[in-house]
Amino acid sequence: MWENTFIINALMRYVELNKGNIYIDDEKLDDIDTSYIIHNVNQQEHIFASGYKNNVTIFNSFPFKKVSFLENALDKNMLNSIVEKSNCQDLSDGEKQVLAIYRMCLADASIYLMDEAFSATDMNITNKLEKFLLSMEDKTMIMITHKLSEQLRCFDEILLMENGELVQSGTYEDICESMEYKQSS
Repeated sequence: MWENTFIINALMRYVELNKGNIYIDDEKLDDIDTSYIIHNVNQQEHIFASGYKNNVTIFNSFPFKKVSFLENALDKNMLNSIVEKSNCQDLSDGEKQVLAIYRMCLADASIYLMDEAFSATDMNITNKLEKFLLSMEDKTMIMITHKLSEQLRCFDEILLMENGELVQSGTYEDICESMEYKQSS
């Protein structure tokens, strides 16, 4: 699994490249402060032993007033169960992932990195959140997933990787028709 997350780990500077460089808008990654440009959501995101507002804003690091545009992405029952918890560590894994995605959106970075960010959410919530995220303008999204869903049609390019190696790239349709995908299914 680690091989498939290497791209995200390199973008987050968790690992160093042995060769080559990564560029963002023609600037070498090593030469820019990415803390305001990139936001990462992992499968097991850290959740604080505090309430909704502190968790979603990371104790007011992000503006809470922007949260209202997010709250329409989910049904009220799911949102209420998250908002009403006094200790968000008690949320289900899926609710924690929703909280982490809200946090990412409030960070309002240009680049969103998501490593299995929907692994614990049900298909209904996943579809709603993916649709919402894909409706956002001026965002670059890199998402690692093991689910080849219809929502991937909205991505410009999909990379099919196996054991850390790129085996196919292209549109959703290209990937679904590829021999590599058919063999891995």
